[in-house]
Amino acid sequence: MKKLMLFALLVMPTYAMAGSVAGFGGSTFPEQIVQETTAMMQYARQAQQLQQQIQMVSDQAMNLATVPQSLWSTALLPIQDLANLEQQMQGYSYNLQNTISQFSNQYPGWNSNGYNYNGQLSTLDNSTLQSIQQALQVAGLNPNGYTTAQSAINSATAAGATSTGRLQVLQAATAIAGTEASQANQLLATQQQYNAASEKYMATSLQATANNQQVTEQFFMPPAGGIQVTGSPAAPMP
Repeated sequence: MKKLMLFALLVMPTYAMAGSVAGFGGSTFPEQIVQETTAMMQYARQAQQLQQQIQMVSDQAMNLATVPQSLWSTALLPIQDLANLEQQMQGYSYNLQNTISQFSNQYPGWNSNGYNYNGQLSTLDNSTLQSIQQALQVAGLNPNGYTTAQSAINSATAAGATSTGRLQVLQAATAIAGTEASQANQLLATQQQYNAASEKYMATSLQATANNQQVTEQFFMPPAGGIQVTGSPAAPMP
């Protein structure tokens, strides 16, 4: 096992192309896997925290006719953070799709089960935007004309200039926070599924390469005791 691990360190390619998910240039493949998963877990935790913060303000405003400025100020920062987090997750999804495409080009046989990772990620991106637009519509805000989820959230925030609009924004933001928490968990699940499949492929490939290396070394290894020359002694010179 130790020989295999040493061999793996020697032959493992530095797999951190220009499209690596979180910009971990120069990392080896195992390092990149750990770093990217850690980043996605942080997004998921942040989404849950923002959801809790916005829900707390929404609960306080539930029985109010209007939302006072003091309460709105408490909600504004996490709502703005929702827009920033959505931008980060959209970028993460885009780069993850690039990384999977590059890995597929480099190792065409890795995805033996034929799962469409990029199709799943693209569907998640589209459904997230649709859910955000629906949240805006239900809250009485304009759901149309946005090409990104971030622009839709930023636009909704502008409606908070009036006390009536703040209630609508809080309603929409509460639903959007739930959407982002779900999006983060699905991104993390897809990332982990890709990690497991790609790691398994790389481990199998390394084991096969190590086995071939061992066979080659044994073939060229001289027998124990050195090479023995046998045959009839040469005839004496006349």
